Amino acid sequence: MQWPGFALKTSVVIWLAVLGLNGANAEGNVGCLYSERICLENEWCYDDLAFGRCLRPMGDVDEEDLIRYT
Repeated sequence: MQWPGFALKTSVVIWLAVLGLNGANAEGNVGCLYSERICLENEWCYDDLAFGRCLRPMGDVDEEDLIRYT
């Protein structure tokens, strides 16, 4: 007898499909390039070629904050 059996594997797959695998739920908070409500009022959205990044006003920005993903 093989373990786990076909019936057990099938049951687990069906259970996961019905109850557990509904995808990620980010509630629209993916990044500031996709949602204007992410950044605070005094921040601006930097296009990092991924999701966007909220940064402080220009005088407070470090060079590490300006990394772009390619």
